Amino acid sequence: MFVIVRYGDDQKQIFNPNCLNTILLRYIKRRCCCDPQDTVELSDEKGVVKNLRQFPQEYAKAYVKDREVLILIKVENVEPCNGKTSVESNHGSSKTTYKPLLSSLVGNSDFMEALNPPREEDSVSDVSSSKSSRRRSSTFDMEELKANSARAKSKTSMQCATKKPVSKRGHRPPLRKTTTAS
Repeated sequence: MFVIVRYGDDQKQIFNPNCLNTILLRYIKRRCCCDPQDTVELSDEKGVVKNLRQFPQEYAKAYVKDREVLILIKVENVEPCNGKTSVESNHGSSKTTYKPLLSSLVGNSDFMEALNPPREEDSVSDVSSSKSSRRRSSTFDMEELKANSARAKSKTSMQCATKKPVSKRGHRPPLRKTTTAS
């Protein structure tokens, strides 16, 4: 299994994704001559970010396809958190942006928009009403989850009380000793 990473002036490198995400990204950064302080990530050719950095202890082969062509991208607006670098969440004042390290895609507006989709916080619409509706729906979901959990527990306890023990062999009754008449 291998993937092809495109970067620079239409340069390509082949990498084996059968390793941890952190190891793959570190190796890609070194082989593609990136600055050691840069934070890199991968995206497909449509601009969908693979988010390998979010799962550092998982294998990259679970996130990429065999022989997939990937674009090397630089992650901007990264701040350290608890000794580890992580992308700023919605709590931060700025958002994470991605910049392709493949020079032919820097001016491609479709790719850049797919790579950095507009967020709800950036829109001019009434943000407070959308947040309150989200809160209501999440509260409703929690209540529904609690109700479903209670129903499942009561159903399980009822089934356990009425369930007959089943022998390991299936439908056959247990063997009995037969007495022979003399």
